Amino acid sequence: MIIEGTHIKQIIDQTSFKAMNPAYKKTGFYLYSLDEKIVCFSSQNNFPKLPTPSTSCKVKMLSLQHLSSYKAHYNREATCIVRKLTSEKCEDDQVVNLETPNFISGFSADVGSLCKFHDIPFTCYIAYISDLDAITMKNILELLKNRLKVIERVNLVSNCLYNNSNLYI
Repeated sequence: MIIEGTHIKQIIDQTSFKAMNPAYKKTGFYLYSLDEKIVCFSSQNNFPKLPTPSTSCKVKMLSLQHLSSYKAHYNREATCIVRKLTSEKCEDDQVVNLETPNFISGFSADVGSLCKFHDIPFTCYIAYISDLDAITMKNILELLKNRLKVIERVNLVSNCLYNNSNLYI
């Protein structure tokens, strides 16, 4: 499981990962080892080279991108648009596939390319967000809980809002 984007620290702070010690930590990169899962949190500018995953793995990724990088028509009042790029067939998944000319970048692109080359099943969810406010954070946490199954419950503190100034209200 890979979660990348500029708001990873806020996501860690709002989940059970806050109480855990990472197995590996570097500026902007956190690696957690759970029962049968390895979860990587990475800022888009800071990621290490990882070994090729086993072909028995299922790789799941979440990439947080700014809404301005979404290249398709959308409701301009939207604060979060979620799309997916996958090598698997997902009939029950109601998330729309990523449309051309959109693409993934960063750590997710590296791992997705590696998976494609080695025939390892992967799914990358791309969340295009304008800002990480309380509503958007709740959507991201629900995605982590229901689609990626990394967290068991949503721990969003209702009176904690994030904005660009890192001011807590």
